[in-house]
Amino acid sequence: MNTSLRAAGASLPLLALLWGCAADIAPEDTGETPEQTVDETGTTALEDGSFLTVVDAQDSLDWVYYAFTAADEVSPAQPADSTEWDLAVRRYEIALNGGVSGTGGVEVATLAGQDFDALTAAPAEGYVTDLPDADEDGDPEYALGDWFDYDSGTHVLTPKDQVYAVHGVGGAAYKLQVVDYYSSAGTSGYPKLHWAPLDLPQ
Repeated sequence: MNTSLRAAGASLPLLALLWGCAADIAPEDTGETPEQTVDETGTTALEDGSFLTVVDAQDSLDWVYYAFTAADEVSPAQPADSTEWDLAVRRYEIALNGGVSGTGGVEVATLAGQDFDALTAAPAEGYVTDLPDADEDGDPEYALGDWFDYDSGTHVLTPKDQVYAVHGVGGAAYKLQVVDYYSSAGTSGYPKLHWAPLDLPQ
């Protein structure tokens, strides 16, 4: 069983209305049965060598830190200066351990139109990391800040069909896709991450 350990994060963003409303709205029932169903938080190794991680990120103040190498949540004493984690999740926000969010050098490339299963090697260029606040909303410009579409009518967040290549702490590469934001009961704040190691670019 994974140990869920958290460290205090920054203050609420101005988008608090978004997650506050989403907390009470279940996603629409499409009638489709997903291929993978994971109700518990933690990481599940899939038969194809990839992993499915469900994070309990309901807390609006505390970040949950995740390390790909450990395939688990971690609890860095000083997150801003730690190389123990790759990603941090708080509600719908995903921070990288790089740029203004950390010193781990983590960066990500968005691969539009890329099929998750077909991607076997990380691209050589196109990477960005978390940048300082540019729109004066009180939050950094997260490199993974555009992972979802938001329906203002239903207040539902839907993951975009996007694959990301991640340069993790220590130089290892991974592919990542956010596939859900809700638990099986429809509760928001449960991001589901599909990820796998990638070969480094030649």
